[in-house]
Amino acid sequence: EVREACARVLHLVEGGLAPNRIGIFFPAPDPYVRIIEQQLDAARIPANGPNPRRLAESVAGRVLLAALDLPAQRWRRDRVMALINAGPLRSVDERVRPTAWDQLSREAGVVADLADWRAKLERSFATAQEQLDELDPADERTARWHRTLTDRMHDIPRLQQFIDHVASGVHAVGVGESWADKSAAATALLSSL
Repeated sequence: EVREACARVLHLVEGGLAPNRIGIFFPAPDPYVRIIEQQLDAARIPANGPNPRRLAESVAGRVLLAALDLPAQRWRRDRVMALINAGPLRSVDERVRPTAWDQLSREAGVVADLADWRAKLERSFATAQEQLDELDPADERTARWHRTLTDRMHDIPRLQQFIDHVASGVHAVGVGESWADKSAAATALLSSL
């Protein structure tokens, strides 16, 4: 059935009819759209039509939808980590560190809410600083722990900065007065991530 339709299109194109004057209609998008696209592509006939992929089926879509859903999820740690793991993201021109940030937030005891993130990450940073101050950097027995604490003190502010940035971007989308404002804010948020 689909091959017959594509063969008819090919016959019409070979007969001189412009492809933009031909329409193919089908009862449901699945599986017809994909099959028709493949058949027309194989025949080298240009085609245009609605994209059967939904926003949530793309990396960009998953990232944006996960970010926009965070306020409804009360900024739960697991949902923030799902966002961080949703794609190759960056934070202020650095790649995010999903494994390290997951461990940091878990060890800090973050549960939910932006205030919880801030308070617990600040406490974790202060604890790491105290522990680092007690170490002798020349002692080879504690060199690995020294590096771990130094890395932690580098990562904690980056994680908090990422959370603050996403919260600001999501807020901008939420307060947009028009669809164009909301769209522009969502595009800016996605581009920054």
